Parts: sequence; C-alpha cells; structure tokens
Amino acid sequence: MNEQVARFAAQVKASRWLTRDQYRPLDRPATFVGPITRGLRRRTILIHIIICLVGALPFIASHFGLTEVSPKLELLGWTLWAPGGSFLAMGGWGIAGFIFTILLFRFTVFVWLMTGALILPLTIWIGSAAVASLIGESSSTEYGRLAVALCVPVFWCYQLLVTKSDQRKVEKSRLARNEWLEYELSQLDQSSSPLALEKDRELSPESVRAARYLFDLALQPVGKFDGFVRIDNIQGAALRYQLNWLSYGLAQMQCNITPNFHGYLNQAQRFAIESLALPEVCGYWKYESLVGNFTWTLDPIGTKDNVMLTGWSLIPLTTYAANTGDTRYQQEGSLKFQPSKNNERRFSHSAHTFVESIVNNWNRNSLFLYPCEPHWTFGICNIYAMCGLFPYDRTNNTDVAGKHYDEFMNKFDNEFIAANGEMIPIVSAMTGLNRFSRPMPAIQLLSQFAVAFHGSAVSPAYARQTYAIAKRELLEVAGGRIKLKTPWSKEMDIGNYKKNPSYTLANIAQAAAEQGDEVVLKATLATAEDLLPRGKDEQKFYYEEISTSSNIKLATATWSKRGDWQRLINEGPRRGAFTGPILSDCSYPQVLVARAVSDGNDLDLVLYNGSEPGEQTLTIERLQPNSSYSVEGASIDTCVSDENGRLKIAVYLSGRTPVRFVLSGS
Repeated sequence: MNEQVARFAAQVKASRWLTRDQYRPLDRPATFVGPITRGLRRRTILIHIIICLVGALPFIASHFGLTEVSPKLELLGWTLWAPGGSFLAMGGWGIAGFIFTILLFRFTVFVWLMTGALILPLTIWIGSAAVASLIGESSSTEYGRLAVALCVPVFWCYQLLVTKSDQRKVEKSRLARNEWLEYELSQLDQSSSPLALEKDRELSPESVRAARYLFDLALQPVGKFDGFVRIDNIQGAALRYQLNWLSYGLAQMQCNITPNFHGYLNQAQRFAIESLALPEVCGYWKYESLVGNFTWTLDPIGTKDNVMLTGWSLIPLTTYAANTGDTRYQQEGSLKFQPSKNNERRFSHSAHTFVESIVNNWNRNSLFLYPCEPHWTFGICNIYAMCGLFPYDRTNNTDVAGKHYDEFMNKFDNEFIAANGEMIPIVSAMTGLNRFSRPMPAIQLLSQFAVAFHGSAVSPAYARQTYAIAKRELLEVAGGRIKLKTPWSKEMDIGNYKKNPSYTLANIAQAAAEQGDEVVLKATLATAEDLLPRGKDEQKFYYEEISTSSNIKLATATWSKRGDWQRLINEGPRRGAFTGPILSDCSYPQVLVARAVSDGNDLDLVLYNGSEPGEQTLTIERLQPNSSYSVEGASIDTCVSDENGRLKIAVYLSGRTPVRFVLSGS
C-alpha cells in the first residue's frame, strides 16, 4: 500500500479493519453482476411475467368461451403487459395513444429517479387503462393483441442488448485501465505532496477571505438563510446540501488548521447543524415518503430511507463533538425536527438516533446500502453515512463502524463497483437496474471525484485508485489550467441548475487536494478564476452567478491539503486541541483567525484584521489557573490567568499578526 494508505491504517487504531484496505484488482469479467442486484433483476422479470399472465386471463377466458368478458376488462388486461398496452391492443389510432403513453411513462420514470415519486409512473401505467376504457366499447384487434404480446419480449431483448453493449464498453475500459493503472498510481505517489503537518498549517490571505464567505453565511440567526440558494428542497439546490457543505468546510478547517479556536467558529457550525431541523430544510421528506413509499411519514430521521439527510448530516453532528469536545448533540432530544410549518409537532433526535436510523436501514435493505429517494440507492450517500460513524465511535467509545464495515464494503464492492473499477452511482433497490446513471458522463464525473475525496476516509486505496483513473481519463493539465475532454459550456452547476462549470471545478479541486495533487488543485482554482466572475466584495473570496454549494466547496478547497478529510473523519485534532488553551471569544469580522494550535501548554495564533487596523480584545480559556504567561504579539509582554484559567487581552491587528502565549517556566 502507498504511504497515505499505510499511515492511515497504522494510526487509526480503532479502524483496525482498514489495514486490509487495498487497491481493487480489475480482474472481474464485465458480465459480473452482484448477487443481490442479479436477484433483484430476476425478481423484476418474474413479477412482470406473472403480471402479464394475469393480464392475459380476460382474453383467454373470452377467446376460449370460458366466460363472457367485457371489452373494457380485456383492454384493462392488456394494460398490465405494458404502459398504454390497452391503446396498442385497440390498433388504429390507439397506436398513437400507446406511443404517447410510453414517452410520458419514460419521463415519469426519470422524475421518479429524481424525486422518489413512484406514484407518477404507476399513475401513467394504470391511468392509460382508465383513459382507454372511457372511449367506449372499443375492443382489441387481432394485430393489436399480437403487438402487445410482442412488446414484452422485445422490451427485455432490448434491455439485454443494451446491457451487452454496456458490458463491452466496461470490458474495453477495464482492459485499457489494466495497461496503465499501476503506472498512474506510482506517478501519483511520486508527485503528491506529503501529508501536511500541523505546525505548517495556516490559512493564506486568500483562504482567510474564503473562510469569511462561509462565516457570513453561518453567523446569522437560525431560521434566516440570507445568501443561500432557494429553488427547491429535493435535488442539488436543497438547503440541506448547502448546510452540510458548510459544516464540512468549517469542520475540516477546525480539525486541521484552527483546532484551538472555538468562539464564532463553533457558533457557525451550530447554525448549520440546528438549521437542519427547520421545516424548510427537513420538511421535504413527508412528501417524498408519501409519493414514493406510500406512507405519510413526518419524522425525517426515524424513517425508512432518506440517507440524503441521515447519512449526510450525521457528519456535522459527530465531527463537531470530535473537534470541540462539546457533546450537546449527543444528548437525547438535543435537536427538535419540525417537518411542517403549520404543525408544531416536533421529533426529538440526537447523534444517537441518527446512528440508529442508519444501522436499522442498513440491516433492512438487501443491498445493505440504503436509498436516498425511495427505492433509489446512491453509493456516495452511504459513504457519507459511514464517514459519520467514525467520529461518532471516537466520541462515544463505541464500535458501530467496526461492526458494520466489512458488510458495508462487501456490498459496496460487489453491488456498486463495475468490473472496470468505477463506482455505479445509482442502483434501484426495487428492480436492481442501474442503467439510469452509468451512461450519463456528468454524473460519472461528479461521482468519481466525490469518491476520490470523501471515500478516502472509508477506503483510502479505492479513493486513490478512483482519482488516478479519473485524472487520466477525464482531465488534462496544460498551461497551468485544467481541461475536460468535453467543453466547459456543457457542465451544469447542480447547486442552482444553471450552465456553469463551478460545481465540477469544485469537485475536482477538493479531490485533488485530498489526494495531494497540488498541480491539479492549482490548475483547477486558476481555471475557476478564468471561467467564473469574481464577487464584487473584495473582503471575501467568492464568485457571482454560481451556487452557494459551489462557492462553499471552492472556498474549502483553498485551505485543503492532502489527507485533511481523512484526518477529520478518522483521527480528529491532535491532543493539544483538548488539553491546551483555546481562543474562546473574539469579535467577527474584526478578528479573522488563520491559525490556532496548542501543544497542550502554549497557544499559537495567527490573526488578521477584518476591518480597519486597530486594537481587538481576545478571550483565552483553558490556561493553567493563576499562572503567568509570556505573550508575543500583544500590547503587553506577560499576563496572568485567573482562578478559572481565563484571561482577556488586547491585541493590535494590522495584516498578518502572530500572537503566542507561552506558559512561563515551561
């Protein structure tokens, strides 16, 4: 295993099972289908055959004179064969009705994929029979019945042909990747930056401005969403995603660069966490559950499915506790989820009930990984769920991740990784079909770089392998800029559904940073400067006309280094973050914190003025009680803590200002 994987496995003692993590050999045939997925597909075909046989009963009974059957009932039977089957059985102009129904059905299947609304394709399928029956006493024709009967084998033969075509493409890419993958991995290991050391970490002036963009979003009262995109609450523009990206960025900064700064950094993270419980954030689920699972489920956490909330949002709850030692969200009932504005009913939850929901869903699903929208399972969202368990175990001295890791990875490897080593983004938990995502290059690109970034905390070797493949096949660096194999103009920002490459650039930048690929990281951020309009407020790093999610992710990329996400999830801050002094309070935006670390005795700060240069007051806590400290960079040379280990001190800020507190005699 390479240096990053070996270091990860050696240092994370609680994650002992990860010592087995290794690169995936691309040695499976392209025809390989996971046993659970294969079983789901066979069940789907069998159910369809049974439905067709039931649908044929009225015709059989009428044709063989077993009983008198009305033409409407016979038409209804043909509808069971295929959406719009009743129209096709009628022949004549009914053929047009059949074509229209099929097109409408395909559209509603897409909507089902996007929203979980299973009711829509079912309504079109069943509704076509109702429409046909309203026409009158029309009956089926001989050639119409034959056409319907042929539809089913033609459909499944077509699916087989498409599957074979996919398999040929997968096999071709598998063979090609086997030719160069080992070389690309060795090149990546040689060119990657070393794992960043805490003593070398500090926000650059640009990163300070980027952090200010995040703080301006998060330091507002819970319930206000100034600066957030408000389009819908279902897909990529949903508030929950913006809030979680905000949490991830702040937590990553705190863990790796400012572990001994609490103050408004903790407050900002609490805003992102507590906002999740608001109806405008979590209220979507009752509708998705109704139209997808046919149950009116108000509770968005203690529910079937919905890993897009429970999995994604467990990470902020558990990293906040692991970074700060503040376990308020581990307390029973610490979060009150209100799914309806017009209904005061609230559901009490904590990190523990999030974990309980995740584990219950894993255990009840045949794929183990469980759905976001009803019946649609996204592998990456379940990776987020596993990520949230590592800091949970670290905080609560449990082993939930350890108990489920092997089963998780077994199902992930067999059901969600194709023979060419690529993650299959979406699998239908109902039918086992996955063609809805694999042919879409945009989804593949985003999912591959998401795995390379977030997957590094769950399977570092697979994440690195995925990054090496994506870099080789999808990217080109020339002249200090990044290029895709397709035009940038075709990229969509899924955070606001507009045509711009910001979200794609952000995903690439974060993955490159996590894997230590400084060349790609710098080229990606430089390309963002070329393609995206900078914001007018020069005090902040952000871009106009792109989504809040893209801005947050690009901002986070400016301070990210190799292994930062891995360290946040699997290790947490160094010991000094919990035993040493902390900067517990300062004014925002007057005081901007670029560094805050401790060896357990001293406190090392780097501060910037966020307004005009001048004197600002800092509150330092967790000092040795009634102890003398020498101070570098303040208006006085020495200070004495009170009996509670606390003091306030004035510091003049003008540009980069290092401030250091050293325990006298240490």
